[in-house]
Amino acid sequence: MQYAAENELQYERENLEKIYRGKVKWLTGVGENGFWMPVNKQLVFRKAKTLVSVSFARPANQNEVDSSQVARMIESRLK
Repeated sequence: MQYAAENELQYERENLEKIYRGKVKWLTGVGENGFWMPVNKQLVFRKAKTLVSVSFARPANQNEVDSSQVARMIESRLK
């Protein structure tokens, strides 16, 4: 059961790459594993059994740096 979240992260990546016809950029600095999807400006990461998706509505913040900063704040509050 401990690998369920990692499998879900891979499943989410595969789906997003098919939908948006693009490749993700894997990230090591957020959660236990994560990725940035440049096409739809979304960051997804895993911590323990939780998957988190971060995306900004405001165009000025729709970038990897801002998304990563918010993701790290969220990660610090997860158990």
